[in-house]
Amino acid sequence: TSLQGIFAGGDALRGASSLVEAIGDGRKTALAILQTCGVQSVSPLVLEDARRPDITELRIKQARRVLGPQVRHRPASERLDFELDTEPLTEAQAREEASRCLQCDLFCNICVTVCPNRANVALPCEPVTYPLLHISRDEGDTRVSRVGTVTVRQPFQVVNIADFCNECGNCETFCPTAGAPYKDKYKVHLHRESFEAYGTGVHFTSASRMEAMIDGVAAVFDTEDKGMTYEDAGIRMTFDPATLDITGIVWKTDKLTEKNLKPVSEMAVLYKLLKKSFMWLNFK
Repeated sequence: TSLQGIFAGGDALRGASSLVEAIGDGRKTALAILQTCGVQSVSPLVLEDARRPDITELRIKQARRVLGPQVRHRPASERLDFELDTEPLTEAQAREEASRCLQCDLFCNICVTVCPNRANVALPCEPVTYPLLHISRDEGDTRVSRVGTVTVRQPFQVVNIADFCNECGNCETFCPTAGAPYKDKYKVHLHRESFEAYGTGVHFTSASRMEAMIDGVAAVFDTEDKGMTYEDAGIRMTFDPATLDITGIVWKTDKLTEKNLKPVSEMAVLYKLLKKSFMWLNFK
């Protein structure tokens, strides 16, 4: 808050909201308190997730509606105390209820299935870890700093085909994580008219050349003999396509002295995904 040492979250910050958001605020507040006190947070031990879902089986489950067990209520004549009105599930009912889980944290795809225009598309994605880099230069010397890494674990990543999307909000209504896929997911444009009209997203002009608008900066990704290239008005870089580590930098203007490459790395991963699935693309 504006008062030193006073932190706020949950309903005090948002007004009436969900329990999930309140828990999230609590976590962020705890980290902010630790940072304020100069204490380094220690990540709790997380057990390895041994689930290896069958994607085909999960898709079949998603296509079928299975109702949960009927909740049993105590007779009205017995509701004269402060005990719970509903009776607990039996072990068999609890197991039946648990079997309805679609494991959305591993494979959701709900926004893909509920889109009436098929604007949300799931692209197969191999697990990948890419570096978060920051580059700067001082008196002609270029410095590349690795500020972190990001790992993509889910077997599918969703993109939004802007040419098909009428922003009806259906995917936002059904999203189990309170997201808005038609707003949150990367915009892919099949036609230049859509790309220029929207002013953000990506557009392939050939099987290897992708134009992008990143935080208001026009850029181009391409593939050549030396690897993957990125170029905008201020800089040109080449990447190792396997690791996304920088293999070459050319500064195109003296006005640019540093650049955060996090959005560039994200777009590079998207470029690799889309390049494998270029049957979706219409080069015009």
